[in-house]
Amino acid sequence: MKRVAWILLASISLLGCREETFHALFPPEGYYAPVLAIDLQRGVLSYRTSAKLKYQGDYSLSLQFGRANPVGVGYSFSELRVRCTVAVPGRPGLSETCDQPLLPFWGESSGISLGRLNVPLTIPKESLVELHVEFLDSEELAALLEAHGPATLVLEKWSDL
Repeated sequence: MKRVAWILLASISLLGCREETFHALFPPEGYYAPVLAIDLQRGVLSYRTSAKLKYQGDYSLSLQFGRANPVGVGYSFSELRVRCTVAVPGRPGLSETCDQPLLPFWGESSGISLGRLNVPLTIPKESLVELHVEFLDSEELAALLEAHGPATLVLEKWSDL
């Protein structure tokens, strides 16, 4: 009887929660798969692309490297400055600029987190968004690529919890 009560309580709780919370707890297949991946080219400082974002909520933008540093060993990016903006065409005012501190990460892939972007609930699912990433210092980017190898700019769904 106790088990049935717990199952019932859990079902009611899940039915009453928001969709993004439900997906964060029980992600559909491909939920955290990269939405886009762009290989960086030496000497190119600005990247523009568009993508359909299947889900609303938080997304992570990162640089992922081909040669991973050992866990705990940092990346040399102290002077790297990046401006990234996501916008919805035809919807002025719905744009976000990521300017959080750059943070290294390690795991299945490793690299530098450029920040989190939020796709608000007011944007319909499957909306086309435009992404613009600009590296503000060519020498610092060149040094980073020289030290850590090829890099890929990756946009992927992030946890909403």
